[in-house]
Amino acid sequence: MTVANPSLARNGRRRLMRRVLVAFILTFILARVLVLLIMARVLPDLYLYLGGTHVHHLNMGIFALAAVAGILLFTPPQG
Repeated sequence: MTVANPSLARNGRRRLMRRVLVAFILTFILARVLVLLIMARVLPDLYLYLGGTHVHHLNMGIFALAAVAGILLFTPPQG
């Protein structure tokens, strides 16, 4: 794809990069504020506990990734 005016394409990329940066910063701030409010006991504890043991959110992601990989590996292709 050729662009008639390369500076317009560059400005579009910069605008996109700026939006991604702002979204990342806002998400980071929101996550930190939520954790601080939970630790200060202002918000209820939203963590997952099984049998008194805290299950970290990374564990759920690893199990989901393993499940999807198992499905993709052991399910015959369709079509």
